[in-house]
Amino acid sequence: MVGYNPHKPGRPSHSYHSAFMANTRLALGVEVMPGNATAPAHSMPGIWAWLDALPAAERPAILRGDIAYGNESVLREAEARHQPYLTKLRLTKNVRRLVTRLLAHPDWEKAGQGWQGREDTLQLASWSRPRRVIVLRRQIKGDALIAAQDDPK
Repeated sequence: MVGYNPHKPGRPSHSYHSAFMANTRLALGVEVMPGNATAPAHSMPGIWAWLDALPAAERPAILRGDIAYGNESVLREAEARHQPYLTKLRLTKNVRRLVTRLLAHPDWEKAGQGWQGREDTLQLASWSRPRRVIVLRRQIKGDALIAAQDDPK
C-alpha cells in the first residue's frame, strides 16, 4: 500500500499487529499488514487462527484486550470459542451511567492492592446481548488528588 507520509511520497507503508503475553517480554506473534490495515480488527483473524491451532489444554487462561477490542465482533468470537476474555470499555454514555449508579452503592468488594470492585451487567447499543462488567475504583492520594480537585471537570 502506498504510504501517506508527505516526506516519503510513493513509498510503501505497513503496520505491525502484535500479540504479547502480559507482564512478560514474550511476543506470541507479529503480523505485517498493509499500511491501511491499522485498526485492531485487522489483527483478529491472525489471533483467532493462532488460538484455534492450540490444543484446549494449552490455550491462555484469559485473552486481555485494550479498549479497541471491546466490540461485538471480538467478544462474539471469544464467546463462540468458550475463551474467557477481559477488555476495557470506552466511557460511553451508558458506561458512565452504570459507573455513576454503582458508585452510589456502599457495598464494594476488596479487589487487592487498594482497589475495590463491583460487578453488574450491561448491554451497549452495539452489543447483541447483555454482558458481565466489573467496575474498579481506588482512593486517589497525594498530588494526584490535589490536581483532580483543581480541575473543574
